[in-house]
Amino acid sequence: MPYSITGTTLQIYDKTLNGLALTATIDSGTIPTTISTFAPGCMILDLSTGIRYYNSGTTAAPVWSQSGSSALADAQMMKLIQVDVTAAQMIATTAGSLSHANGLIVVPAAAAGYVNILHRLVVSYTFSIAAFTGGGNTTVNIGSGGAALTGLIGTASLWQSAANVIYWFNPLAVVAAPITTATSINLVTASAITNPGTAAGSSKVYCWYSTVAI
Repeated sequence: MPYSITGTTLQIYDKTLNGLALTATIDSGTIPTTISTFAPGCMILDLSTGIRYYNSGTTAAPVWSQSGSSALADAQMMKLIQVDVTAAQMIATTAGSLSHANGLIVVPAAAAGYVNILHRLVVSYTFSIAAFTGGGNTTVNIGSGGAALTGLIGTASLWQSAANVIYWFNPLAVVAAPITTATSINLVTASAITNPGTAAGSSKVYCWYSTVAI
């Protein structure tokens, strides 16, 4: 049975013979530095980011150092999320949907104190029966009306396509790009997609990203 520290999401699973923590997990927030609690070398897994930390300090003064490369530097720590969008969901205008003003939520908002880092995103559109109409220039954006993170693709080439298409969105090639903590990554089209009557296409969205503490 795991042990917890009051006021934190920390769960301790293994202890030394003298009661010091050896392995633990934390769901969000800052790892505590409670004295006389963690053994030197104690390993903690952050469940919200997948990053491991170890106590490089002492029992009296714990210091939490990241174990291994960061998600930004180590492709093995990238995460991949897939979102399937049906024909009905293509034209839906409810919050979080593709045709809403803020677009399709692809990566859920990061926890407080963390930021989602976009590496790349791929949209695979499968045509069926007839083409959709409407839609607008499409970009990958910071959630809830935030700035664009990528260049754009016109709706005629994507949502109005009369054939199967696949597009690759890369982060903007600029000196510095905007970034916001505790936000989602969204796929945004400038105006709502519409169905003229028989359009039945669908799409799959694949996003490679990392979540890091800021």
